[in-house]
Amino acid sequence: MALPDERRHLARPARSRPQVVWERVLFSAKEGVCKAWFPLAGRRLGFPDCAVAPDPDSGTFAAALRVPGPVVAGARVDRFTGRRRVLEGRGHGLVGTAVAVRGHV
Repeated sequence: MALPDERRHLARPARSRPQVVWERVLFSAKEGVCKAWFPLAGRRLGFPDCAVAPDPDSGTFAAALRVPGPVVAGARVDRFTGRRRVLEGRGHGLVGTAVAVRGHV
């Protein structure tokens, strides 16, 4: 489920790199954020609960939480960052994303 802001963020990379299926990048990034969130919060994070903005030039993405994040080691976690890689080819390529939670584990 893409939020309105996310759809707007996908318009630019879709024009500059139309061979990439940016909706797949978005889905994979949101899935990574949800999996990084769960061990910290102890509860599920829904796709509408975070807004992901991919940077098409750097291969990174930022995810801002739309719900209060967990407090870990005395600091509230309210955003995640990650990297993405798209292997382009037949079938519009494969997408991989990774989210690292530094200093919280």
